[in-house]
Amino acid sequence: MVEKPLRITRHASERLLSLNLTFEDLQKIRAEGKVTKEGRTKLRIAGRFKKGVVVLICEEYPDHIAVKTVVKGR
Repeated sequence: MVEKPLRITRHASERLLSLNLTFEDLQKIRAEGKVTKEGRTKLRIAGRFKKGVVVLICEEYPDHIAVKTVVKGR
């Protein structure tokens, strides 16, 4: 199965910068994180870092996955 490319919205990129995360961190979360489907197209991917839990809120499209926002968990 081929993984779909990630596309990051402006809001998500601003959140990445505010949380001091990089695109490589985002890819690591996607590869190793726990995926929870919320409806037909919405995804929630949670990954654990030394800084805590980081959650990606995503929207799945036929050709890509759009990262809408990035939030810090507990």
